[in-house]
Amino acid sequence: MRLTSAVLAPLHAEKVLLVREDFAEKRSEEHERLIAALMEACAFCDAEENRPQLCEILAQPQYVNAPIECLRSGLVGPCDPRKRGPFAARPEYFPELSRERAYRGRAA
Repeated sequence: MRLTSAVLAPLHAEKVLLVREDFAEKRSEEHERLIAALMEACAFCDAEENRPQLCEILAQPQYVNAPIECLRSGLVGPCDPRKRGPFAARPEYFPELSRERAYRGRAA
């Protein structure tokens, strides 16, 4: 299972590109190119074969500035918030999963 925000919080808005109405109207061609570039970037990020390269990019100081190893487990895997073990997500970072585990424990 790939850990995504959709797994952690189903039906929430993932990301939003917000522009003012006057920008969208007055600069419609630029607005459309911006949307196209964003969609292309999303497709790149979504392709599993690009995840190692994405980790390298995000690890750079001008972006996340984190050790690449920290990014790999979330983007390349394995990281499953519903499993326990060395690569499992820590429940204190995912309060919904902590509540779910506590509820299942009471129901058992």
